[in-house]
Amino acid sequence: MRAVDLEKWLDERRAGSRADLALRISRLRDAGQIPAEGRGRNVPHIEPIHAVRIVVAAALDVPARSCAPAVVEFTSLRLARSSRDQVHFADGAPTFGLALEKAFTNMRLAHLVRQVDLRAPIPKNKYLNEPLAAIEWGNSAASAYVPNGSEASVDLHASHSKGMMRRSIIIDGELIRAIASSLEKFPDSSPLPRRAPG
Repeated sequence: MRAVDLEKWLDERRAGSRADLALRISRLRDAGQIPAEGRGRNVPHIEPIHAVRIVVAAALDVPARSCAPAVVEFTSLRLARSSRDQVHFADGAPTFGLALEKAFTNMRLAHLVRQVDLRAPIPKNKYLNEPLAAIEWGNSAASAYVPNGSEASVDLHASHSKGMMRRSIIIDGELIRAIASSLEKFPDSSPLPRRAPG
C-alpha cells in the first residue's frame, strides 16, 4: 500500500479538507515518521506502523502543523496499569501504536475492534491534561493506554470531570479492518476499496 492510496481513502471518510490531510502527512514525512523518498511509480510503500501514524494524524483534533509530535505522543501511550490484570487487546503490545499495528497485521484482531477512542488532553486542567487512548474490542472489553508513569484516570465511560469536557475522537472498527485487509492481501501495492455510494 502507498501513503497516497491511504490518503485518498481517508479523505473520503473524514470531515477535514484534503489540503489539511495532505499537510498532516507531509508533516509526518518531514519528521521522518513515514517514508519520504520517491515520486510517481517510485513512491515507497508503507509498512503497518506508517499506516498507524497516518490514521492517528488524520484523526487527531490538533492543528496540522503540530500533528507529528502529537502522533508520537499518542502512539507511545502505554497500557494502563488497571488494564494489565485483565485480558487485553493485542497481547505483547505494551503501547497504543504497537497494538494498532498488530490490528493492521492480524485480521483476527482487526475483526475484534469495535472502535478506537482518542481522548485529547485539556491544557491547564490538572485532571485531564494528559492524552488517553482506548481500543474497545470484543463484546464489552476495552484496553486503555496512558502516558508512561501516569496516574491518569482510565474510566472510559466518564466524558467529563470537574465540569470540563474531554474531546473524544473515534476511529471505527470498519476502518481498522479495511486497512488490515488491504495490507494483508496486497502488501506491495494495494489501493484501498472505494466507499460505496450512498
